[in-house]
Amino acid sequence: TTARMFLEHLIDFCLFWGIPTKDSLLDRAPDVARYIYQCAVNKRCCISGEKAELHHMDAVGMGRSRKEIIHIGMEVIPLSATLHREIHKVGKITFCDKYHVFGVVADEEIAKVYNLKRR
Repeated sequence: TTARMFLEHLIDFCLFWGIPTKDSLLDRAPDVARYIYQCAVNKRCCISGEKAELHHMDAVGMGRSRKEIIHIGMEVIPLSATLHREIHKVGKITFCDKYHVFGVVADEEIAKVYNLKRR
Protein backbone atom coordinates (compact mmCIF):
# COMPACT_ATOMS: atom_id res chain seq x y z
CA THR A 1 0.00 0.00 0.00
CA THR A 2 2.76 2.45 0.89
CA ALA A 3 4.70 1.69 -2.29
CA ARG A 4 1.55 2.12 -4.39
CA MET A 5 0.77 5.48 -2.76
CA PHE A 6 4.35 6.64 -3.27
CA LEU A 7 4.28 5.63 -6.95
CA GLU A 8 0.98 7.50 -7.44
CA HIS A 9 2.51 10.56 -5.74
CA LEU A 10 5.53 10.46 -8.06
CA ILE A 11 3.30 10.13 -11.13
CA ASP A 12 1.13 13.04 -9.95
CA PHE A 13 4.28 15.12 -9.39
CA CYS A 14 5.55 14.40 -12.92
CA LEU A 15 2.16 15.26 -14.44
CA PHE A 16 1.77 18.49 -12.45
CA TRP A 17 5.25 19.80 -13.27
CA GLY A 18 5.37 18.42 -16.83
CA ILE A 19 8.43 16.28 -16.15
CA PRO A 20 9.17 14.06 -19.17
CA THR A 21 9.85 10.39 -18.58
CA LYS A 22 11.61 7.78 -20.67
CA ASP A 23 8.77 5.28 -20.33
CA SER A 24 5.05 5.96 -20.55
CA LEU A 25 3.57 6.65 -17.13
CA LEU A 26 0.51 4.73 -18.29
CA ASP A 27 2.58 1.54 -18.09
CA ARG A 28 3.73 2.40 -14.56
CA ALA A 29 0.42 3.55 -13.07
CA PRO A 30 -1.01 1.16 -10.48
CA ASP A 31 -4.51 2.61 -11.00
CA VAL A 32 -5.10 3.45 -14.67
CA ALA A 33 -8.42 5.25 -14.06
CA ARG A 34 -6.80 7.53 -11.48
CA TYR A 35 -3.88 8.16 -13.83
CA ILE A 36 -6.14 9.13 -16.76
CA TYR A 37 -8.12 11.43 -14.45
CA GLN A 38 -4.92 13.13 -13.23
CA CYS A 39 -3.78 13.53 -16.84
CA ALA A 40 -7.06 15.27 -17.62
CA VAL A 41 -6.73 17.60 -14.64
CA ASN A 42 -3.14 18.47 -15.60
CA LYS A 43 -3.87 18.74 -19.35
CA ARG A 44 -1.44 15.94 -20.24
CA CYS A 45 -2.00 13.25 -22.83
CA CYS A 46 -2.53 9.96 -21.01
CA ILE A 47 -0.52 8.09 -23.66
CA SER A 48 2.33 10.38 -24.73
CA GLY A 49 2.55 12.87 -21.86
CA GLU A 50 2.35 15.81 -24.29
CA LYS A 51 0.00 18.76 -23.92
CA ALA A 52 -3.55 17.41 -24.15
CA GLU A 53 -6.87 18.25 -25.74
CA LEU A 54 -9.99 16.77 -24.21
CA HIS A 55 -11.69 14.17 -26.38
CA HIS A 56 -15.35 13.44 -25.63
CA MET A 57 -15.99 9.71 -25.72
CA ASP A 58 -19.70 10.59 -25.64
CA ALA A 59 -20.38 12.27 -28.99
CA VAL A 60 -20.69 16.05 -29.04
CA GLY A 61 -21.83 18.02 -32.06
CA MET A 62 -24.27 17.13 -34.82
CA GLY A 63 -27.09 19.03 -33.14
CA ARG A 64 -25.57 19.11 -29.66
CA SER A 65 -23.85 22.46 -29.20
CA ARG A 66 -20.54 22.11 -27.36
CA LYS A 67 -21.17 25.49 -25.73
CA GLU A 68 -24.66 24.61 -24.47
CA ILE A 69 -24.40 21.06 -23.14
CA ILE A 70 -23.48 20.24 -19.57
CA HIS A 71 -20.18 18.37 -19.68
CA ILE A 72 -20.24 16.98 -16.15
CA GLY A 73 -21.00 13.28 -16.25
CA MET A 74 -19.76 12.84 -19.83
CA GLU A 75 -16.96 10.39 -20.55
CA VAL A 76 -13.74 12.10 -21.69
CA ILE A 77 -10.08 11.27 -22.29
CA PRO A 78 -7.08 13.65 -22.54
CA LEU A 79 -5.14 13.14 -25.79
CA SER A 80 -2.39 14.92 -27.70
CA ALA A 81 -3.44 16.61 -30.94
CA THR A 82 -1.99 13.75 -32.99
CA LEU A 83 -3.74 11.05 -30.97
CA HIS A 84 -6.96 13.10 -30.94
CA ARG A 85 -6.97 13.01 -34.74
CA GLU A 86 -6.22 9.28 -34.66
CA ILE A 87 -9.18 8.44 -32.40
CA HIS A 88 -11.49 10.30 -34.78
CA LYS A 89 -9.97 8.44 -37.73
CA VAL A 90 -10.01 4.85 -36.39
CA GLY A 91 -12.89 5.04 -33.92
CA LYS A 92 -12.93 4.90 -30.14
CA ILE A 93 -13.20 1.11 -29.75
CA THR A 94 -10.20 0.39 -32.01
CA PHE A 95 -8.22 3.23 -30.43
CA CYS A 96 -8.93 2.16 -26.84
CA ASP A 97 -8.05 -1.47 -27.65
CA LYS A 98 -4.80 -0.40 -29.30
CA TYR A 99 -3.59 1.82 -26.42
CA HIS A 100 -5.38 0.08 -23.51
CA VAL A 101 -7.06 3.27 -22.32
CA PHE A 102 -10.62 4.33 -21.58
CA GLY A 103 -12.55 7.47 -20.79
CA VAL A 104 -13.16 8.89 -17.34
CA VAL A 105 -16.22 10.79 -16.19
CA ALA A 106 -15.82 14.57 -16.29
CA ASP A 107 -16.49 16.23 -12.96
CA GLU A 108 -16.39 19.83 -11.68
CA GLU A 109 -12.59 19.88 -11.57
CA ILE A 110 -12.12 18.71 -15.16
CA ALA A 111 -14.85 21.08 -16.36
CA LYS A 112 -13.13 23.97 -14.59
CA VAL A 113 -9.68 23.15 -16.02
CA TYR A 114 -11.02 23.00 -19.61
CA ASN A 115 -13.48 25.87 -19.08
CA LEU A 116 -16.48 23.68 -19.93
CA LYS A 117 -20.07 24.56 -19.13
CA ARG A 118 -20.97 23.12 -15.75
CA ARG A 119 -24.53 24.29 -15.06
